[in-house]
Amino acid sequence: MASPQTENGHVRIATELFNQILMRDFTKRQRAVLDLIIRFSYGCNKKTAYIPKLRYFEIGGVHQKKAAAEIRELVGERKTEHTS
Repeated sequence: MASPQTENGHVRIATELFNQILMRDFTKRQRAVLDLIIRFSYGCNKKTAYIPKLRYFEIGGVHQKKAAAEIRELVGERKTEHTS
């Protein structure tokens, strides 16, 4: 079996985290957002990602307005309608 070489662009993440991602039913857009966050965190040998502008999510094919909504959804902050 070939072993992935991280210096050749492979991202090393914890198996437990990867298994949890695989078991979830993410939309294609949510998975693109997650993949970009993983690339900018674990892919840079960091535990957190610093993505200063939402437009960077367009690298992964997600429009910045859609990225903001998906991030809110992923962290459980659904948009709620307020009635006065």
